[in-house]
Amino acid sequence: MGIPHLITFLRPFSVREALRGQSIIIDGPGLCYHVYHVSLGLRPNAPNYFEAVPSYQEIGEALLAYLKGLEKSDAVM
Repeated sequence: MGIPHLITFLRPFSVREALRGQSIIIDGPGLCYHVYHVSLGLRPNAPNYFEAVPSYQEIGEALLAYLKGLEKSDAVM
């Protein structure tokens, strides 16, 4: 899924900037993919991949936390 090495190639052109007042568009599948992989990282000591897989509740909580963070940034959605 996605374009291999895209972030690596685009990183030199990136700029850190506050989201306050910026218009943003949220890609639903991309957001879900990101939140899922962030949730996987919450269990670094799991003995195998299957035990590291987050529950639907954990993914939902991570998604809500991410969206609340965007809301606090005063971005225009």
